[in-house]
Amino acid sequence: MIKYSPMKESEQKMSTLIKNSKIIFSHEILDNAYLICENEMIKEWGDMSASPLSEKEYDEAIDAEEKYLSPGFVDIQVHGGGGGSTLDGTEESFMKMFRAHLKGGTTTILATICGADSDMIIDNINIFNKIKEDEENLLKNMHSRIEGIPHIPGLHLEGPYFSYEQRGAFDPSTLRVGP
Repeated sequence: MIKYSPMKESEQKMSTLIKNSKIIFSHEILDNAYLICENEMIKEWGDMSASPLSEKEYDEAIDAEEKYLSPGFVDIQVHGGGGGSTLDGTEESFMKMFRAHLKGGTTTILATICGADSDMIIDNINIFNKIKEDEENLLKNMHSRIEGIPHIPGLHLEGPYFSYEQRGAFDPSTLRVGP
């Protein structure tokens, strides 16, 4: 069963301050840092000692307690996780996988379907499409999203057209010969 989390206007956080953090950038880690978000978009960051901040100016203020703050991870090849798999044939299995990856910091995910017969691949594509359609309808109609899962922009189909020599961990019985 999918749980939905409608975001009512009264519940939306307009501005958030995250203070006392270590922000991870590609080229450095900024200690004693702050980050300000407005409407879930990053507006500003910097060194706390160089900028006077008043927590009262924000709808929410979070003390990171000198923990690391990083961008969400994007994973473009995920077969499973948290007891769920892309080949288990159930919506709940997909949802278990999505939830597990979100807890680990993955905010965008491409579920990967591979190594199965054609009927199983099609069945699992249909399950994914239902989840994706549910989320898109929620976002369009109710300005909400499926609770507790990362952004799911699409699906990654891997194989089954590999040469036998380049199959990696694929079960040889699932390989197909290309046209």
